[in-house]
Amino acid sequence: MISGFISINGQIKDDSVPVLTACDTSFLYGFGVFETLRIYNGVPFMLKEHVERMKNAASKLKIPFEHNYLKIRAYVQELIDHAQLKECVIRVTLSKVSEDSSNIIITYRKLNYEQSSYNKGFMLKCSSVKRNPTTPLVYLKTNNYMENIIEKNLAMSEGFNEALFLNIYNHVSECSTSNIFFVQDGKLCTPDVECGLLDGIARGMILCKLATEIGLEIEVGKYSLENLCSADEVFISNSVMQIMPVVKIDSTKIGDGIPGSITKSLMAAYDTYVDEFVREAKLKF
Repeated sequence: MISGFISINGQIKDDSVPVLTACDTSFLYGFGVFETLRIYNGVPFMLKEHVERMKNAASKLKIPFEHNYLKIRAYVQELIDHAQLKECVIRVTLSKVSEDSSNIIITYRKLNYEQSSYNKGFMLKCSSVKRNPTTPLVYLKTNNYMENIIEKNLAMSEGFNEALFLNIYNHVSECSTSNIFFVQDGKLCTPDVECGLLDGIARGMILCKLATEIGLEIEVGKYSLENLCSADEVFISNSVMQIMPVVKIDSTKIGDGIPGSITKSLMAAYDTYVDEFVREAKLKF
């Protein structure tokens, strides 16, 4: 992998080149949105779904969206080809420049999850900060990500892997960078979006495709921390980590304290779908 390149509005540049002006509202106020996704064998996974979510967020925040999916797909592919990317993470950022203009900035980085983490499972620390379902920002992936970063760093400083958020009504919401699921008596449960969370692309795929394929009953609702901690299995998901088992929340061991069988089945189904997606994409291009 060749390092040191970015794409700005389709132009490949060295990553040392400044891309924001001092008056850019994304720089001044965090006024922008972004999407993060995996590249598998040179193929961007579910880019169309990520671009659609970005477009919807831009509309709600009144950020000009001047680049359609086909253009962004071309920008991503040009960066993949130029930097010889195979297995990595890319971030597509929409930065608001002014009331009538914006920039699409695409960057990449190495994958930061080790196989040992999937084997052992993650530990979650319940944050004292509460998600507020009444603010529209909890439902959008905005550039103002400080609360997530601060709480995740705090959790990691105490030996945990992720921060878990409840909402102001003490219902389970989400984690600092992921959605959360649990298994109880063979049923797959996850918080409703109304609990104040980002509707993740991986979350949607698990609910609408993978869980059905392996025959799971699905329940979307409002759950307490006690519901979560007493579950048979818990896992978290996002488009970069895919599915990560959770074996501990605060001081409570989940199930047997090891990744559960249903979680493993979903992990395998996710891998299979990625393989199929990449194979089909290679045939098209």
